[in-house]
Amino acid sequence: GAPGRPVLPRGHRVLIASANPGEGKTFTAVNLALSLAVEADHEVLLIDADIAKPSVLETLGLDEGPGLMDALADPLLPLGDCLIQTDIAGLKVMPAGTQHMHDTELLASARTEALLAQLEAGAPGRILILDSPPVLAGHVGQLIMVVRADETLESSLRDAIGLMGACPHIQLLLNGVKFSPGGRRFGTYYGQGGAS
Repeated sequence: GAPGRPVLPRGHRVLIASANPGEGKTFTAVNLALSLAVEADHEVLLIDADIAKPSVLETLGLDEGPGLMDALADPLLPLGDCLIQTDIAGLKVMPAGTQHMHDTELLASARTEALLAQLEAGAPGRILILDSPPVLAGHVGQLIMVVRADETLESSLRDAIGLMGACPHIQLLLNGVKFSPGGRRFGTYYGQGGAS
């Protein structure tokens, strides 16, 4: 047999995404970051990469500052200027930053990978958590897809996961599951029951 399990490549980079807005993605990313950061041996960097609708700072009650898009647009900007130290010693936050005309192109460019590598070099062993649309799936080792049991349509979930083919390790996190006695169970939304 193989000598031990291989380490998940880029497993310390975790992307939290959702098929639709408002499914609890930011809440999940913030909670994961907080719970990892209070463990003594983890330093965590929470990156708000949801350029269209950034909400990490608001969720944590932090003030706006330069962030991801500023660093991508200006390679000379010191990365330290784009990180906010929170009240929790092990948790830093990188805001989404200033919106640019070429947001999508910048995010999709090789600059993003270089920036993530730079952030890692600055603090080896740091866990990066990205609150992000699925477009960054190719840059991470683990992806958590937040799904609302009662609202996420199978088609939008399939589309979103299709975009994530680049990520080796995808998990679904079910948000807001309501079980009622005799009620429909989750399986009935996905293919069982009803005409297809």
